[in-house]
Amino acid sequence: MSGNQLSGEIPASLGNLTQLERLSIGANQFSGGLPPEMAGMTSLENLSVGNAGLSGPLPTWLPSLPSLQEVRLSGNAFTGSIPAAYGSFQNGFWGLHLSDNQLTGPVPAALAQNANIESLHFSGNDLSGQLPIEIAAIGEALFTCSWDGNPTLFMPDLPEYRVHDTNGDGAICALPFASAEDVGEDAIDEIPELVPDPLNEGLANALISKLENAIAKAEAGQYKAAINQMMSFINQLEDMVASGVVTQEEADPFLDQANAMIAIWEMML
Repeated sequence: MSGNQLSGEIPASLGNLTQLERLSIGANQFSGGLPPEMAGMTSLENLSVGNAGLSGPLPTWLPSLPSLQEVRLSGNAFTGSIPAAYGSFQNGFWGLHLSDNQLTGPVPAALAQNANIESLHFSGNDLSGQLPIEIAAIGEALFTCSWDGNPTLFMPDLPEYRVHDTNGDGAICALPFASAEDVGEDAIDEIPELVPDPLNEGLANALISKLENAIAKAEAGQYKAAINQMMSFINQLEDMVASGVVTQEEADPFLDQANAMIAIWEMML
């Protein structure tokens, strides 16, 4: 039933279709999410609901479907984090497509635990933090994958990550390697855009100065000093949130980047 003009909520009664093996209802105009009653579709092998207008959190019951092999949920408006339970699909499961939603938070390392995974896509979201080494390690072995387009998700340029770039293109699944300095320079460029519009110039300059100093110390190999300077940046930004100068939502991308840089520098100690 893909590519029609179906609308409204997906009916819970689909859960009664215990013998159905394939459900393809993408490219429609549904509302809401996937009803939990669909967990009764115990024979379902392929679920394709891309570009269908769905929203809300990703359903946590999907890994409980014993026959499921592939899930396509790209192009919707799912929010929240990727459940760690998505690392516990049954052994026949091979494809997970979550690109172009509104997902946030870190990528769970548990995704790599899906033993037969061949296709893994989560590009075009707002995932953040350091890509787990477990995920990077399986990237080049996947049949298809895409992890780019998440502005604050990064893969550190470290030997233990580089060894998994077997084709030597400087990226894994289209996500390029980034140094802490790269991450920091992105943060510096974006700080003046913090609202209220514009952020008080003095406060913006104070934040930028702390980031620049931290990066300079790291480039000189003074990683402990760089970490201390970055902690000062985090403390000042958290004070700004507490005083109402910026919101937590506005500050979170910068806090994610700061913590990402600290994680890289701690590896260098």
